[in-house]
Amino acid sequence: MTDRAILFLSSVVFFLGGIAVCVWLIATGQLGTFDGNFLLLSSILVTAAFGLYIRFLIRRAMEAGPPPRAEKRTEVRSESQTARPSGAAPEQKVVIR
Repeated sequence: MTDRAILFLSSVVFFLGGIAVCVWLIATGQLGTFDGNFLLLSSILVTAAFGLYIRFLIRRAMEAGPPPRAEKRTEVRSESQTARPSGAAPEQKVVIR
């Protein structure tokens, strides 16, 4: 699994966990306490941060599109590389015994 997939899945887990904490604080009636209010604010902040990161990952993945195809390259030589000057002797192999 790629690092992007791991980051995405962990962000979704933390996002859903933050929402669950918010719902739990509201359902149990802890909003009336001083600690409950700050716990709710901090869980909303964490949820918003991971939600924005999930949004960023999804938009970046949608913009990327398909990966580019590898093009078949052919080697092109210029005339100066392939042509010999007129009157030049063909290449000879030298064997030393």
